[in-house]
Amino acid sequence: MINASVFPQADIRNYLSIYKTLIIAPPLEGCEDEFLSSLGVKLDELIELVMLGRINFVVPQSIDR
Repeated sequence: MINASVFPQADIRNYLSIYKTLIIAPPLEGCEDEFLSSLGVKLDELIELVMLGRINFVVPQSIDR
């Protein structure tokens, strides 16, 4: 699991080369650009990885936060 809700992460390609499926805890609202930049992907690339089943998201905090 990649916990991106608090700290920047390494390039997502490092994780994809090791794991078949990644589970990501996304950052809080307003940090999307930093999140994508830290993973080294564009939004359309991330969406494609989700559609291919390589990435799942989990939201451990309340979405109202």
